[in-house]
Parts: sequence; C-alpha cells; structure tokens
Amino acid sequence: MWKGYLILTHALSRSGIGALLVRLMVGFVFFYHGSQKLFGWFDGPGIDNAKMFFTELQIPMPHITVWVASITEFSSGILLALGFLTRPASFLLAFLMFVAAYVVHSGNGFDFSNNGYEYQAVLMIVAIGFVFSGPGNISVDRIFCLCCKKNCDDNMCPADKCDKQSQDPTSEDGTNPTE
Repeated sequence: MWKGYLILTHALSRSGIGALLVRLMVGFVFFYHGSQKLFGWFDGPGIDNAKMFFTELQIPMPHITVWVASITEFSSGILLALGFLTRPASFLLAFLMFVAAYVVHSGNGFDFSNNGYEYQAVLMIVAIGFVFSGPGNISVDRIFCLCCKKNCDDNMCPADKCDKQSQDPTSEDGTNPTE
C-alpha cells in the first residue's frame, strides 16, 4: 500500500499537472486584470480610467506606465498560462507585482481586507517560483526544449531531448561532475 502511494505521488509530481494548474490559474488572473485595464473587459476600467488611477497614485509618466503595466499583465499572463517563455514572463510579472505591492498597497499593511499587499505578494512569490523552477513538464517551453540547459540535436523529439539531457549528469566537456 505505502509503496503504491509513493509510486503514484512520484508519477503525479513528474507529470507536471501541479505546475500546469498553477500556471493556468495565475496566468488567467494576470490576463484578466490586464484585459480589464487594456480593453475594459470583465467590467474593468479601460485604459483611460486606469490612466487616471495611475495619475491619482502619482505614478511617474502615467500615460506610459499604464500601457506598460497593462500590456505586461495581459501578454505575460497568456505566456505563463501556455508555459511559453515562462521564465522571462514570470520575471516581468514578479517585478510588476513588487511595484504594485510597494507603490499601491504598502501603506495599507499586509492584510488583504485592508487593501494591503498580501495578494500582490502571493502572486509575486508564485511568479518568482516559476522563474526558478521553470514551467513544468506540460508546457510549450517543454515541447520546444526551451527549458533545457543544453542545445538539442535533430535526432530526437524535443520533449525526449529534455528528458535525456536532464538525466544526463555529463557536463559539456564530457566529464561527470558527480564522480
């Protein structure tokens, strides 16, 4: 029984389902908020009202920063959900959430119910997690071998190349660093 549980949990953790679910949800959250600002979708303010909000907060160059923030949220949210260019997209989202937490919410403390930075901090940490861990096994990055540390050759399926390279302890110069 215990051995079966261990085999199942190992198989599920290697499958990438957990990373996929987190990426889909967090990516949608960023897409949602970006599209609210950009297009007014989901009963959002639209770009003009978002620009007024940025002006009220005294954010420098609100006519530019509102576009940068909105496009970053929208496009990086899509990229994160797909698992495509995951690390750069996650880095941008983490930076965006740091700025939002500091500029907009830090004066209200941590608690979300007081408009504090709790929510932005959670999103920032999740994004930082994807910067370090990558997208997981079920992702566009994985399909095209963008998450590999070594270049792929043409003799193997991209995902298989990633598996082979991630398990091969041999370094670039042919030595085994584990010996």
